[in-house]
Amino acid sequence: MTQLLTYGLQNGKLMHISEVSNGLASECVCPHCKRALIAKNNPNNKKESHFAHYSTMECKGAVETALHLLAKEVMLNTKKMFLPDYHYDYIPENELSIYNEGKSVEFDEIVIEKSIEIDGKHIISDVVGVKNNKQILIEFANSHFIDEDKIQKIKNINLPCVEINLKGQILDKQLISDFLNSRNPQIYWVINQRFDLLYEQEKKREKEEEKILQQKSEQEKIDNPLKFEKYKTDKNVRVLVINKGTITCPVKIKNLKQTSFYENQLLKRIIDGEFWNGIIYKDYSTESIYLNGKKIELSSQKEWTGLIRMQLKIPNWECEKNDENCNFCEINNSSYERCCFKCNYFVDKFDVGYKRYVICKFSCLNNK
Repeated sequence: MTQLLTYGLQNGKLMHISEVSNGLASECVCPHCKRALIAKNNPNNKKESHFAHYSTMECKGAVETALHLLAKEVMLNTKKMFLPDYHYDYIPENELSIYNEGKSVEFDEIVIEKSIEIDGKHIISDVVGVKNNKQILIEFANSHFIDEDKIQKIKNINLPCVEINLKGQILDKQLISDFLNSRNPQIYWVINQRFDLLYEQEKKREKEEEKILQQKSEQEKIDNPLKFEKYKTDKNVRVLVINKGTITCPVKIKNLKQTSFYENQLLKRIIDGEFWNGIIYKDYSTESIYLNGKKIELSSQKEWTGLIRMQLKIPNWECEKNDENCNFCEINNSSYERCCFKCNYFVDKFDVGYKRYVICKFSCLNNK
């Protein structure tokens, strides 16, 4: 459905149909072709109040030009808009390319139709928003958009530019204001040199870090087998191999050997490592285990916790002992012993081939 023209120009000022006299007495002209308009705002009219061309056919650009003028007027009056997300590929529909999220901004000053000199020539910007003495060019479009030539000119003056596609918008001040202050793919950066530079610097930094990590990895392939052989002959440490993300923690084993569990012949065999497998559990919600169909009651939650954690999970291989952002241990460090890299007995960790090892200084002597 074609949108009705509800704004006209009266002595150069944009006027809504409700603000002018009926008929030719409105003294309004078309915003686009500048020919006389007749205001059809008689309350007895069945059709919604609107402007119509008086002596010519309705021109195709009237609503588009009115939208253009109204948007600039709204910007001038509110000084507010939502600066859009910055996409490093300048494709506003691509959510994966968002590098910097947009934000609402209230400009210190709005300048309409500002002439800017570039290489001895002038371009007219629809709106220039000024914030903290920094300028942002704002261009409105509907059927005519910024071309590559103008983009290059804007690059030459090193100013960021936002383009706003008004296609589909309604001639209504509040709706236009809501649109300008929304996150919308029709509002997008055409050029933003500062973000371009930041993005390129970050990509360069990531490549350098990746190169360093690659070099480190190559060196570790040489060093780690030598470390492994060294630790194997060191009687003061244990070499613990991680099997499917778990290891048997010697500290836990020592603690379990000091409980009444160790007096039970079946549990003693489990604690000593003769066999240990998840199939001994029948129901994790109860404080008991099943071994060969025989139910073994556990006397306390503390002992149950000690037994079930005999095989220690390694949640994050990259975790470091002093990492305050560890996403596994609780803030109050009550789970300190659950993570090898937070344990006082932790010495080292490394890969050799497809196997991972943890070196623990909880020696065999400590386990007696």
